[in-house]
Amino acid sequence: MEGSQPSGPASSEATTRLGSSAVFCETGAVNAAATNKVFTLQEPSRFLNVMAACRGSIDLSDVSLAEMWSLTAMAARARADGRDPVALEWEQSSAAFGFATAVGLAEVVQGVHGRVQGEEGRTVRLTRVCEEKEIQPVAFEIGRLLAGEKPANEASRLAIEYVIIELLRNVVQHSEDVLGGVVGAQRNDRGLHANRPVFQVSVADNGQGIRATMSRTHPDLIEDDVALEQALWPYHSGAFAPGRSGGVENAGLGLFYISELAKALEGRLLVSSGSASLLIDPGLTTRIERLAVGYPGTLVAFEIPTELPEGFASVFERIGEMASERSPRRLTREWLSYEAPPAGAKRFVVAPFLENNDMAQHLAQQQLIPSLVKKEAVVLDFSNVRVITQSFAHALLFEALRCAWASQTRLYVANAQSVVRSALRHVEMYAQGG
Repeated sequence: MEGSQPSGPASSEATTRLGSSAVFCETGAVNAAATNKVFTLQEPSRFLNVMAACRGSIDLSDVSLAEMWSLTAMAARARADGRDPVALEWEQSSAAFGFATAVGLAEVVQGVHGRVQGEEGRTVRLTRVCEEKEIQPVAFEIGRLLAGEKPANEASRLAIEYVIIELLRNVVQHSEDVLGGVVGAQRNDRGLHANRPVFQVSVADNGQGIRATMSRTHPDLIEDDVALEQALWPYHSGAFAPGRSGGVENAGLGLFYISELAKALEGRLLVSSGSASLLIDPGLTTRIERLAVGYPGTLVAFEIPTELPEGFASVFERIGEMASERSPRRLTREWLSYEAPPAGAKRFVVAPFLENNDMAQHLAQQQLIPSLVKKEAVVLDFSNVRVITQSFAHALLFEALRCAWASQTRLYVANAQSVVRSALRHVEMYAQGG
């Protein structure tokens, strides 16, 4: 669904509800000739400048098109129960207002926190995510709704799921926004995208921003643009000190993987936080453009063509190899074994707690590490797992692999697909580093 084409007309009831909201109101009539402002990911500065200039309210009366990523950003910024909410002033007869109504912007602003909904193959309504346990179900449902379940769309679905999980986990773990984040998604195949349909997903929060998160362990960071650039480097996050390859909670790889996915899949990526933004676009000569305007909190928009130039598995493995080249130390011996485990080995099925980092860390600390210390055989069974994020693999294996190295005991892996093996192999590579 193109941002200018709502999935259904705004009902009079919905219009009344929007108009009565303390932070979501309608303006009077506007000359149709003046309605020419568009918010697209191809030119994100237009929207970001409007957001930066707002002083308590945002005048959207002349907006004719607003893609989902801009609505996601508005929703996070205008939540009535959030920090310094802004009012959104719309012309109710505009197509942009109709689209915003159709995708549930008013409900998010007013505090509604419900399940993922959407029009299959078209648009996913804006959704609030506040807790880690919500992340994986939300990401999987958005991937299903947006890309469908046909085998031909599997690569797109996996990429969408992966990106949403990583972005929402960053919000929950690092943003310090007590309201969590807002996620939205749409399939654009009209207007500007008629000749090149795309899937677009976006996540926004109204938290402390990327630089503040990173400055806890990188106190020399005093500029937002420098922080954004370094956030795309592997092993460079706010969770551990420079020169280390990760801590128990974080590998510092999320935005690196996402940015490299955007490049490899000929997509777009906007990362905006504080006073700066970075844009990755296939039409740019340099592939990365630095924008001198940002977004309060953090906004990330990710867009890929519906027809991908390459499969997800091969891209994912190649990105892992790129990151491994930056690891502090090379793998000297493999402690993960994909051979048949010995009889009587303890078996743990991963699928029931997939992408729950807290449960992964608990399993590692309470089961895997004690068994490895005793030199007991342990099996991680990845049956029915299509893909895992690097963050989840890190939470599950980072400390366990360091223990395996110390006790000289292998940890067995069963039923792991190639994408899963790539993520595990990468953790194994840097776990023996700093």
